[in-house]
Amino acid sequence: MWLWTLIGLIFVPDRSPTGPPSDRLERQRTLEVVWAIQFILLMFYSMSGALKLLPVPFQAMAGQPTAFSSEALARHIADRLLQTGSSSLIGDFFIRHTWLGWPLFVGGLYLECFSLFVAFRPGAHRLWGLGLISLHIGIALTMNIWFTRNVLLLALLFVNSPFAPAGIPLWTQVAQLPLIRLAIRVTGRSAAGQRRSTT
Repeated sequence: MWLWTLIGLIFVPDRSPTGPPSDRLERQRTLEVVWAIQFILLMFYSMSGALKLLPVPFQAMAGQPTAFSSEALARHIADRLLQTGSSSLIGDFFIRHTWLGWPLFVGGLYLECFSLFVAFRPGAHRLWGLGLISLHIGIALTMNIWFTRNVLLLALLFVNSPFAPAGIPLWTQVAQLPLIRLAIRVTGRSAAGQRRSTT
């Protein structure tokens, strides 16, 4: 992710030696480069989620556990810890209590699979960045895989996104999240339909 970020930063326009430092076109081009870097990073997360979902139908048809199985997270943790011969802070806990790991794993899949949509929703940048940081912290605590550099990038480019509106309420940020907006619209329409049917 750092490599692609650095490649993207090559395209930041040079500051004009004659023009004012706050030239509008220069700022616009710089923001376009930042957005392109955000898009690429979010694409990596969506690709990771898609690769986890791709084998699901084949596993289901073969009667094997899938990414949506209750023990999916426990299997991932056990497989990683066995491969590396290491231990983690809370990995054993989730291996013993598989049902606690299921909502966390599904939440992680949600964060990964729908990341690309967030590139087009600036109001969700901060909340999504915090969500992905939490995902990396959870992976570190359960599987002993550390993504310190990724966390730093997420903090710089999403938690402090130049596109995120200032002072936006938490509920508005939540409403910008993928599928949440759709759920709000669907429940709003069904509630409005029920009100019309009763009147």
